[in-house]
Amino acid sequence: ELGRNNLVGEIPPEIAGLEYLKILSLHQNCIYGTIPSELGALSHLEQLDLYKNGLSGMIPNDLFEVTSLMQINVAYQYWNTHNCTRSDGTIAEMQYARADPVNDYNDGLKGEIFGDNIAKLRNLRQIRVDDNSFYGEIAPAIGNLRQLVILSGGNNLFSGTLPNE
Repeated sequence: ELGRNNLVGEIPPEIAGLEYLKILSLHQNCIYGTIPSELGALSHLEQLDLYKNGLSGMIPNDLFEVTSLMQINVAYQYWNTHNCTRSDGTIAEMQYARADPVNDYNDGLKGEIFGDNIAKLRNLRQIRVDDNSFYGEIAPAIGNLRQLVILSGGNNLFSGTLPNE
């Protein structure tokens, strides 16, 4: 648990060297950049909590291979303001707001999070992706996630109809 610790920077790909890591919790920090594809090597990872940071880019396809994942929370990657104190005492002010390229603000994570890949995460119980820029239709394969109890995706760019399954 490293949430709310004023951490500033990117997620280092070397974290994938922690091969028995079950919980990666970096929520409510000043983390920016992309989610490293190397996290897909964490075959024991059960919980990924990265909410309320300033991440951007797409969820790496390798992450959909981590079938042990039970919880993914990458919500609130924009519409946030964080002030983090660096180790030298200076303040890192991070403000994230959707689609404001003039001010170089982040529009959050994007891509087709609920495509057919989601069915690979058969142990998934919770997925929270609110306040990002995910898009696309929700694939019928989401109906195969029999253990899913929380599906939260408000304030994104989804389209289409809900699957019948």
